[in-house]
Amino acid sequence: MPADPDQSPSPACRRADAAPARPGLGRLLAGLALLISYVSLYPFRFRPEIAMVEPPFSAMDMVANILLFLPFGLLARWLAAEGHDDRPAARNRLALWLLAGAALAAALQWLQLFVPGRLASLMDVGMNWIGLGLGAAIAPWWSPSRWQGASRLWLGSRFGLLLLCWLAMQLSPFLPSDFERAWARQSYLFTGLRWQTLLWLGQVLGWLLLLALAEQRLRRRHWLLLMLTALALQPWLQGNVLRAEELLAPPVALLLYRLGLHRSAWLLALLVALLLVRGLMPWPGQASGYFHWLPFGAVVTAPFPHALATLAEKAFWYGCLFELGCRLGWSPRRWLGLAVMGLLLLELAQLNLPRHRAELTDPLLLVVMAALLRRLPERLPPPVSVPVQDPIQSP
Repeated sequence: MPADPDQSPSPACRRADAAPARPGLGRLLAGLALLISYVSLYPFRFRPEIAMVEPPFSAMDMVANILLFLPFGLLARWLAAEGHDDRPAARNRLALWLLAGAALAAALQWLQLFVPGRLASLMDVGMNWIGLGLGAAIAPWWSPSRWQGASRLWLGSRFGLLLLCWLAMQLSPFLPSDFERAWARQSYLFTGLRWQTLLWLGQVLGWLLLLALAEQRLRRRHWLLLMLTALALQPWLQGNVLRAEELLAPPVALLLYRLGLHRSAWLLALLVALLLVRGLMPWPGQASGYFHWLPFGAVVTAPFPHALATLAEKAFWYGCLFELGCRLGWSPRRWLGLAVMGLLLLELAQLNLPRHRAELTDPLLLVVMAALLRRLPERLPPPVSVPVQDPIQSP
């Protein structure tokens, strides 16, 4: 039966079919803008006087400012290409989103003039703009359709997200170091640093958690590649060093896994004990200040490499904490509420402990990781080939 010409799809339907839907992409971009604003204006104590001083900058600061706005350009390119099959409309939307990002970067630096402890810099604005352009330029290359296998591994399952946090903790700040300096630093520190039992136990537990959560999904060569990536690259990255504790942890974890010591209940008990010991050490009591209601203060004010490693480490531990409770068959909401209350009590106990900063960061980070993990399946879904065409690049 011939097709009725009156029943042909409308131009709106053709535009909707031209590009796959990306639900929540706009909300993700808005959330990223709020996160950038929070990091830039913390602690939100404004003053009327202005300090017009151009602060000194370093290569690490430049890289951090580029990386801060690179996801904004990436999402802007994807959002501009959504629902449009013609190049002019997509390019116009991309130009508007990039102008909005550039205005946001300039406005935040201007507002930093009124925030005590923050130094506004035109160099930061320039690096933010470079990050915007770089993110928009690599958006088609980093499209999930072109990296379907990698995106399924890292963001297609709960194990992939936790593995990504573990690698980010091990390899932060991902910047290569000078070969001679790295070799001299590694040779000196490998034998000069004192053995830390708590660090070794944490590394063993981390590898054991990865082995247990993977559930035979990764082959032997994949585990070998993962260990080489996490261990062999550390000495050659800035501010990083491979310690003896980290080198000995993977074989011990593999031995424990072969012995059958990888049940979820045992791992959960060990993880809770590790979090308690690390959260309460050192033991001598001493008043350390007040409770910080604004979260992520210690992360925002810390140097970029240390902040990234600390955030990734906490995300890994708290994500494993929530995942283990779910695998034991407990109600996710009840287990999340119980874990949040436990972390709040631990933060309150840190008010009387030295070298601790009591704040809302850890409970909030647990809630964020629980929300992300609940949106992901436990196992990798079967691959689905969906061709995606970027109308900005296509002729």
